[in-house]
Amino acid sequence: MSRIRDLLLTSQENLKHGPNRQIVFATDVPFWQHRTGAQLRISELVSVLSSHLFDVSICFLGTFQSDGKPAGNYKNDSLTDLDLISQQGLKVVSLWDDWEPTTLGEQLAWQAKCITNEIGKKFRGSPAGNQNKSSDDPIKPKRLTDFYSSTLEHRFHWLIRELRPKIVIVEYISLGYLVPQRGDRKGISWWIDTHDVLALRAKQFAEHGFEHWLEISPEEETEAINLFDGVIAIQPAERDYFQGIVKYGQPVVSAGFSGSDLYSTQSNSGSVETKNLSQNPLISSPSPFQVRREQGMGIGSKQDSACLVGMLASNNRANLYSVNWFMHEVWPLVLQSRTSESQRMELAIAGTVCHALKEQSLPDRCRLLGQIESLDGFYSAMDLIVNPIKFGTGLKIKTIEALQYERPLIATTHAVEGLCHAPESPGKLPWLVADSAIEMAKAIIRICSSSEERKGLRENASAFVRSQLTMEEVYRDLLQRIDEKLA
Repeated sequence: MSRIRDLLLTSQENLKHGPNRQIVFATDVPFWQHRTGAQLRISELVSVLSSHLFDVSICFLGTFQSDGKPAGNYKNDSLTDLDLISQQGLKVVSLWDDWEPTTLGEQLAWQAKCITNEIGKKFRGSPAGNQNKSSDDPIKPKRLTDFYSSTLEHRFHWLIRELRPKIVIVEYISLGYLVPQRGDRKGISWWIDTHDVLALRAKQFAEHGFEHWLEISPEEETEAINLFDGVIAIQPAERDYFQGIVKYGQPVVSAGFSGSDLYSTQSNSGSVETKNLSQNPLISSPSPFQVRREQGMGIGSKQDSACLVGMLASNNRANLYSVNWFMHEVWPLVLQSRTSESQRMELAIAGTVCHALKEQSLPDRCRLLGQIESLDGFYSAMDLIVNPIKFGTGLKIKTIEALQYERPLIATTHAVEGLCHAPESPGKLPWLVADSAIEMAKAIIRICSSSEERKGLRENASAFVRSQLTMEEVYRDLLQRIDEKLA
């Protein structure tokens, strides 16, 4: 328990020198890996609160990658979980790995954990214990009661009693069992960071023929939300939904995602990182994309023969469905147009979704890049980004990435949901919306054919980021509410 003891000592020292501004996060998501949109969002939220002079600690209800096995992220695949945690300056303790059993019962539970690694089965999405699982693998949906662990509940409540934070933020409803009864909270305010309206998300997955990781009804979600003293929604429409179901006047705030500290915009520099993508085993032959990357050319170079259309996605089911729809319904229409512009286009798909696609027959002028080493290099090399996501709730992090990198963007209505503070004039929007295959194909040909339109979309993206996606704008309401709680 040395890491836990160190955390307690640090907390006690901080309390001696100032007011209690402690916030504890409870999560089973290894967000420091920065592999998925959910991980990036949690990482940014932790960073924002820490920079606002809150004393933030992370209680991880999962296991770290064992024996120095690399956890990896976009920046460096060789780093372990503990490397990444140290590099990012996080205070993280694991209720499995950092807990030293004291009683016989705890020793037996510890041995069982080492054999079954049961907590790995509870991870959502693509966390450390499940990140290589294919989207084609079957999911056995869980109910909220399936997540309950008496061992973790006992250890977590012990840690909270020792730390005495002012606020606990729980990531996802699945950990709602950690919240004590209302009469037993001892002045601690318990908040839920929702990420999604999960009942709606599960319904949308079912409508498209997929099972969701959690089986939950609107009534069950309402009951679970009302366990908490405050609710964080990831976008305004979901904030309004949660406001309609809270029963005790709990504050409900929207805190989305900015990305301004996680991404470095390269679009105006004219430089591209020169990782040799021809070594990627998923790429079968040289392409204009590889040539551009290897020559280090910038965006819009007249020496390039291809208009490069990019997509970046993880391998969750909503992404896989949408990427397949684009490859087989939209991209053939682009190529069939027989315009001079369409014959100069190439599609580059990156991210872990490629592992689920690599056995498929790909359309012409389409390359799978796999998991990329550099977001900066990928976005800088693209003339156009497409986000074809068709279902799912929450906020689409890849849309925000494209805007932060000031890339021309074509997206479905679903892909821009939650970014509702757009300028009133359609000409000032930083994206084009296209929902049908024909609309999207026409939009791609149009944007790839016009350097002026691409320039206009880049300028609109830059203005949108400055007005709508700053840290101050995204997190203002949440910081104000938390400051009020700690006053």
